[in-house]
Amino acid sequence: MPEFIMVPVPSERVMEVYAILGRDSNAPPEPEPAATFPGDPGDVPRATDPGIIARAYRESSEKMKAFLDHLADRPDEWISTEDAGNAIGYHWNQVAGMLGAFGRRWDHRYKDAGRWFFANKWDHIENHQDYRMSPEAAAIIKEERKKR
Repeated sequence: MPEFIMVPVPSERVMEVYAILGRDSNAPPEPEPAATFPGDPGDVPRATDPGIIARAYRESSEKMKAFLDHLADRPDEWISTEDAGNAIGYHWNQVAGMLGAFGRRWDHRYKDAGRWFFANKWDHIENHQDYRMSPEAAAIIKEERKKR
């Protein structure tokens, strides 16, 4: 005869327990759903509207403009946070803070245009964040820089 153990379960979750106990214990486990992360853009494309990119540049702080200029001068090249920070006179954590502020501004002013107009990824080998700007976005930034 099986041994029973009493396990307290919140009443609103009892049906979940029943669902688990009702599964065929000999069946292979169901695959876990794909991981998602906060802020995961999913299928949202990058912003390509020249007007939005130019406006985001114009409305940026001088250090953020310097960061964007640095990326624009190296289109299609992955640049680490540390390298970008050295180029603009910021420590990596100051760059992270600046990009956090840019992200909040993007979400409130330009989000309907898509994701940021420059890419970012985590480098798991070097353990840092990298950024890259497309040649098209770089051309828009360079054109705006001429107007300063």
